[in-house]
Amino acid sequence: MVKRIVQHPVSICRPVVQQPIDHGESIQHRIVRVTEDIECLKRFYSIDISPTTVAKLKKYYHEELGELEALPFQSYNQEDKIDFLLLRNFLRRSLRRLELDETRTKKMDPLLRPFAPSIIQLCEDRQKVAPVDGQVAAQRLEDISKAITSLMTRLEKGDIEIDKFSAFRAASAVEQLQHSLAEWFSFYEGYEPLLTWWTSQPHSQVIVKLEDLAAAIRRNIVGLDPDEEDPIQPQLVRELADEAIEYVTKNDLVTVPPLAAETWRTFMMSPSAQKVAPFFLGGESIRVSFPTSSMDHSDKLMSLRSNNVHFSRATVFHELIPGHHLQLYMASRYRPYRQLFTTPFWIEGGALYWEMTFWDRGFPQSPENRIGMLFWRMHRCARIIFSLKFHMGQMTPQECIDFLVSRVGHERATAEGEVRRSFNGDYSPLYQAGYMLGALQLRSLRREIVDSGIIGEKEFHDWILRENQMPIELLRAIMQDLPLTPEYKPSWKFYG
Repeated sequence: MVKRIVQHPVSICRPVVQQPIDHGESIQHRIVRVTEDIECLKRFYSIDISPTTVAKLKKYYHEELGELEALPFQSYNQEDKIDFLLLRNFLRRSLRRLELDETRTKKMDPLLRPFAPSIIQLCEDRQKVAPVDGQVAAQRLEDISKAITSLMTRLEKGDIEIDKFSAFRAASAVEQLQHSLAEWFSFYEGYEPLLTWWTSQPHSQVIVKLEDLAAAIRRNIVGLDPDEEDPIQPQLVRELADEAIEYVTKNDLVTVPPLAAETWRTFMMSPSAQKVAPFFLGGESIRVSFPTSSMDHSDKLMSLRSNNVHFSRATVFHELIPGHHLQLYMASRYRPYRQLFTTPFWIEGGALYWEMTFWDRGFPQSPENRIGMLFWRMHRCARIIFSLKFHMGQMTPQECIDFLVSRVGHERATAEGEVRRSFNGDYSPLYQAGYMLGALQLRSLRREIVDSGIIGEKEFHDWILRENQMPIELLRAIMQDLPLTPEYKPSWKFYG
């Protein structure tokens, strides 16, 4: 039995029904409210693949978009105009994302259709506090159990046709259904003795089978084994992080709050996690790829080669300071309401911008260090090529892997991990392009603002962080006080 912490299903947030609009509501407060409303909806309608969840979110986005577009845009100051455009673009993009998610859910049908609708119905009836018959619920759970058993048999035989990336997403959906079903049983357990008597055993059986199903999908279709953790923490990461922090501080490139420099953490990635993320990942914590005792000898050597000191020297400051850790540290403290508008062109483009800036300033002093940084520059370019060609149907996943091996020089295992990570559904089609394009936009903005003598380098970098996340062109509009309209569209020719 999977032990889970479950919450009482009654929503503690305010009703979703809209109250009369306060015409004195500022754009900033509107963004805060929308952020909380969306979190409220997603907490209550918590099954992502449920048609009910999709319908509720669509309705909310359409209503908010209509109200927003009726507001007096021209009466706002520059910051409020920026926030208006950010919110409008977010709502429009969220509607498009829901349409994409519906398409992806249909692709998961071979693994979910036999049992998922029944679990969703049980959970949504419970949310409505609808009357439930224990014997009927037990029979439904028994039917779900049989459906999963049949599905597992077909899965083991290889009789299910589904692409790896849809299967990867389906495994996550199965785990979400498992969690929701655990909440369903917890809601009734104890104060509905008859229902508990009927459903205790079949519920436990389904919970175990859902866990087994998610693991089987990852093992048999996606090619991932269960996590195996090894408590190894290389001192190298700390040394490289300290080197980068000292460099930006000594050269007065950006403000580094003492708490930000002190409080980042290190975690190790398991062998299976490294099959999806073969290099370092960061934020407030850095997740380190490193050989573990349970790896095959060849995998250990590949992990060591892929994360050697000269490659890692560039990735550590990208992930920590002045990269993602500093970005997220500042984003939670300055205009935090804008975190709703996260974009790879700001978050990833900003980190790659620092790679380019460090290169220009001569940070890599030895030939090995320069090769390490240039490898990552080539890697960023290759990501754009294979990710866009995949999404346009011009390359298969295997061709993407071969491309990284033959053209960039990746180890085959790390190339496979890169492709899995890019196409598992967690990243938008333009995410990989966001690194390079965002960095080039920031470099162009730097030429306009810093190289022209308007402000200093440190002031420029601090300003970027304190405005929080947004498309770089809107950041440029703030810094240069450019005219804006309600239907403002990108027009900046930033390269060339």
